[in-house]
Amino acid sequence: MEHMFGFLLICVVSAVVLTIKGTDPPPPPPGHFHPIPSNDSHLLPAINFAAAHVNQYCNCINCQTLVGVTNASEQVVSGAIFVFSINMQESDKCKKEACLVNVSSTDCPPDPKAKPYWCDATVLAKPWEVPPYTLQKLSCQQEDL
Repeated sequence: MEHMFGFLLICVVSAVVLTIKGTDPPPPPPGHFHPIPSNDSHLLPAINFAAAHVNQYCNCINCQTLVGVTNASEQVVSGAIFVFSINMQESDKCKKEACLVNVSSTDCPPDPKAKPYWCDATVLAKPWEVPPYTLQKLSCQQEDL
């Protein structure tokens, strides 16, 4: 009887484990875009690269600081293609030159009176190349307030 109970317990535990493993979503197909968290460690340098590019080419005096990131996805190729939206806002604490390489809302907080805007970006990342990032697309628009 004791052996029967042990066998039954093992069967129940195995069924639960198989059921739990069966609920995991399948990995994304190779070469397809899949969503990633906005704080993904591989995505963050690409976000900073795009935000710095906004500052390099804007007709502005003050830093355009990064406020948030949404809709991030990744496609693994020879490297990775990241697609995301960044929420930007002008800072009243820093000049644009402070944000040409590193864009930090901690160092350059946004001006609460400035209108936020969104930029959609596509960045190709190949960390082994120089330069490691290539901006494939960047389009920005002011939010309607």
